[in-house]
Amino acid sequence: MGLVLAFLLLLTGGAIVILCGRRVAAGAIASAMGLGLSPLMTSVLMVGFVPETLLIALVASLAAVEGIAIGVIVGGVMAAMALSMGLGVIRKEMTFAAAPAATLIVPVLAVLLFWGLAADGELARVDGLALLMAFGTAAVFLLYLSRKGLEVKPAGDAAAAGDEKLPLSALQSMGLLGLLVAGLAAGAIMLVYGVGYATAAAKVSNTTVAMTLLALLPAAPRLWRQTPAGEAAPKITYGNIMAPIIAGFLLIGGVVAIISPFKVPPAAVSFYLPLCVLTVAFVASVLLFRKLPRWSGAVLLALFAWFVLGGWIFHFAQNRS
Repeated sequence: MGLVLAFLLLLTGGAIVILCGRRVAAGAIASAMGLGLSPLMTSVLMVGFVPETLLIALVASLAAVEGIAIGVIVGGVMAAMALSMGLGVIRKEMTFAAAPAATLIVPVLAVLLFWGLAADGELARVDGLALLMAFGTAAVFLLYLSRKGLEVKPAGDAAAAGDEKLPLSALQSMGLLGLLVAGLAAGAIMLVYGVGYATAAAKVSNTTVAMTLLALLPAAPRLWRQTPAGEAAPKITYGNIMAPIIAGFLLIGGVVAIISPFKVPPAAVSFYLPLCVLTVAFVASVLLFRKLPRWSGAVLLALFAWFVLGGWIFHFAQNRS
């Protein structure tokens, strides 16, 4: 396949993923809230489950392009957590009436478990089963804490913002989500093959491209929504911090590993995942003080910048050795 055709596939698939993805979140949130879930549980179970990421990772794993599979999962988490949240917090500091440590430890344990299972260089079916079991346990635990009132709660006027009505009914939203799956699947296939052929022709690592560039496509709708953070309730915003971590690593990682086990490149184990652990731990530590100040947003953006730049440095250093 020529490089021009590869880029055409990449651009077309990317456009489809972005256009479909912009509607997925609205449908998912309306579906979950229509079923009576709390905003925090809605974020963890629905917003964090990004179908674009699942489909791209699954197609990549089935096509034996494992660097893309792990890249969109880990890179997607960093884009949503560090880049999106960093931009939002710099725009407006976030304060919380409560931030129990029991809630904050869940995403830290999720990324540590994923890293531990991936440390041998492969996510096998048994690893996928462990991740899915951990996701179920985390969801039940968070639901228990929510019913006990032990969840991150908004402070001040922003508390009322989380009660806004969503424009779509649960039934309409479910129908919309069903229609979007076909489009997302087609876009994911074109995107994976386009990136695979383009990186092979350019002789660059598909892991690095997926971590630093491809992962931004599924995160694009989240970035669009989160940049004006002042418009979102902190309760939802905290859910958007936690959701990509729990759903990305435990749910999406588990589903892909069970269906099609995939290799984990050394760069992911020794550089990307440790940096992800550091970022998640940093956010959880700051939230213990029930506030995300602007300086924390600057730190998150710096961590994301190192995630991107350091990844390319790591790539070129490996090629020279």
